[in-house]
Amino acid sequence: MEYLHADITKIILQGFYTVCNALPFGLDKTIYRNALATELTSLSLQVETEKQFPILFKNTEVGKLITDIVVNSLVIIKVTCFETAINKETELVANNQLLLTDKEVLLILNFGIEGNHKRLFLTNNFKK
Repeated sequence: MEYLHADITKIILQGFYTVCNALPFGLDKTIYRNALATELTSLSLQVETEKQFPILFKNTEVGKLITDIVVNSLVIIKVTCFETAINKETELVANNQLLLTDKEVLLILNFGIEGNHKRLFLTNNFKK
């Protein structure tokens, strides 16, 4: 069984671990995000940082959801830098990002002491 957008997520993860191996733990999240965006661009992916999505309530825009990175207009990346594992609160926020956008795949990339990641997906046919 092949995962949705597996070809893109494979390249993203290669870029993620390249950045993890090059930069030490303990830097600001924006440094990791910018380094990752640079690496993914060098791997011929289309990268948008801080992409905004409107949040609607009763057909009225009530705010904007801002994602860390969107790759090839298909995959959201949420950048974190927890010392250890990705926590449940981060997963909940990431699931909400999938729910509130038309994107179906999200990678949580944690630039911790040891880099780790989590892949989430929610196909659009299961969204409201």
